[in-house]
Amino acid sequence: MKKLSILALLGFAPVALFAGSSAPAPKATGSFTFASNIDGKTTAYIVLNAKQMDPALTGQGTIFFQDGAGTAYLDVKYVRVEGNTAYVASQVGEGSNYPGQPVGSWFVNKVVDNAEPGVNVDTIQGAAIGQDLPGQSFKMIQAHQMVADPSVYQAHAQTGDLKITSGNIQVHP
Repeated sequence: MKKLSILALLGFAPVALFAGSSAPAPKATGSFTFASNIDGKTTAYIVLNAKQMDPALTGQGTIFFQDGAGTAYLDVKYVRVEGNTAYVASQVGEGSNYPGQPVGSWFVNKVVDNAEPGVNVDTIQGAAIGQDLPGQSFKMIQAHQMVADPSVYQAHAQTGDLKITSGNIQVHP
């Protein structure tokens, strides 16, 4: 009891003594392939690492995308994890060479972790929403709204559920 009293005098609350580390951030990860929506035959490869950092849906992480047309390196900006589903908004970053998608273009993806292993059951959807003009933030706001509200996402989704053909998607609430 003396130790507890001394700690209290020093400004330490007993609760702080037993406080553990906070829960891990909600996240979506994976390395997987799927038949892209371009022609249904082209194999696309993705490496996904996205964390939801706070209730405001601030995201952190990267996405690597490659198919027969090119490569895109994306910086994760917003993430929302809900159950086995994650919505991820990202921007094309430096080093990308994907046709028609310049640096700064926005993408929003929905990934669903339906089972283990994920082949033929985990899915991805996507929407390319473009790039803001200098001094504007309309696309950024749209990307945030698509992550925050599934009905807004569905109104803009450009693909249906594309089943992964190899690898796995992990969603951790």
